[in-house]
Amino acid sequence: ARLGHGADPVRSVSLALFPDQTAAAAPPDRAVPDVGGLPITSFSTLGLDGVEIDLPLESAEVAPEGLFGGDPSLADAATGAALVERLAGIGAALIGRLDALSAALQPGRM
Repeated sequence: ARLGHGADPVRSVSLALFPDQTAAAAPPDRAVPDVGGLPITSFSTLGLDGVEIDLPLESAEVAPEGLFGGDPSLADAATGAALVERLAGIGAALIGRLDALSAALQPGRM
């Protein structure tokens, strides 16, 4: 599936940061859920003749086990650690840019 929840990369990050609190990997053995005969294609869309239709859906309908469209067995702590490092770097760079922008936008500095 092109979209998932509860699998990689989120599970990889969880394995890196909280290995003792991350549940064992086991994808649910069930068919793709539907609403009124239309397949659920994401947390907010149904499929109709190859088109995704936005529609408010309940999480319990989409992913009663907390997993949708992914294989949690593909996650690993090393990938999670690399993702955390990369995301922390992006976050730090963003904070630096926003800090510089904030200083430049102070009254009397333009």
